[in-house]
Parts: sequence; structure tokens; C-alpha cells
Amino acid sequence: MTGSTPGPVPATAPILTVDDVAKTFTMHLQGGQRLAVLDGLSFVVGRAEAVVLGGASGAGKSTVLKLVYGNYLADRGRIVAHAPGGDVDMATAPPRAVLAARRDAVGYVSQFLRCVPRVGTLDVVAEPLVARGVDAEDARDRAARILTRLSIPERLWSLPPRPSRAASSSA
Repeated sequence: MTGSTPGPVPATAPILTVDDVAKTFTMHLQGGQRLAVLDGLSFVVGRAEAVVLGGASGAGKSTVLKLVYGNYLADRGRIVAHAPGGDVDMATAPPRAVLAARRDAVGYVSQFLRCVPRVGTLDVVAEPLVARGVDAEDARDRAARILTRLSIPERLWSLPPRPSRAASSSA
């Protein structure tokens, strides 16, 4: 193939394929008891899809996310991130391939997110784009589109105004 570039990726193309994944935890402080959390989990996420993991506390939602991100190893199955540089099986890939997939295709925000003090939401969302060389204003525009798509009200994008020193001292 000479001089050809890949065409656009169809909107229906998957970005993530999870196939027959199983995960068991060993409770070492409870006599080695084994806790089967997931068994036979399979799903596909398309490029234009928004997916919600729902369920009761302890159902395995966080485990699924940590498996997809490569923080946990699966006991069985495949977790394929269809990244720009090629497919990466997060369940079996070497550490450098997992890191590359995290940089290019897979993101994870813990439910225990610690927000950056004194930095507004718009700038937090734009920061990874700026770090990859995108112009700051373009990154903020793209971040605004993402926040709008997520239905996050614009009033929450910036930090609240801080009172002046005089106003603070009189309070």
C-alpha cells in the first residue's frame, strides 16, 4: 500500500470489546476465601455510544472499570481497546502497551476523584488536550462541547468568584 491513508472510522465501529471476562478475588485475611465477582461478562461499546454501568453496591461496576483500564488483571477473557494505533487487549498486553492505550484511547475517573483546587471544570477537561499540543483556546472549545454533550450546566464550568479581601474581612 503506497501513499494511501486510512479512511474515517465508521461511527458504528466499536471502541471497546469485552468478551467472556471473569474476575475472582482471593480474601487472604478471610482464610483464602475466593469471591467470584464477574463470570462471562461480554459487551461491546460503539464510538457514538454512551454507556451506564448500573447495579447495587458490590455488584462489580468498579471492578469492570478497573479491568477495562488495566488496573486489574482478568482471570479469563479479552478486553480489547480499539485504539488509534491498533487493538490492545488490556487483559494480556504488556505494561507499555497498556500505558499507550491509556494515553490514546482509554480513560478512567475514579468515584473518589480529587478535584484540582482552584481550577475550573472547563480547564480540567481541556488539560489533556493542551498536554498533547492542542491550542489552549481550541482545547477549551472542545472541552465546552464535551461538557455540553454531558448536560453539565455552564454555570458549573468555572470556579465561583472569590470575594475581595475587603469583603472577606468584613464578613
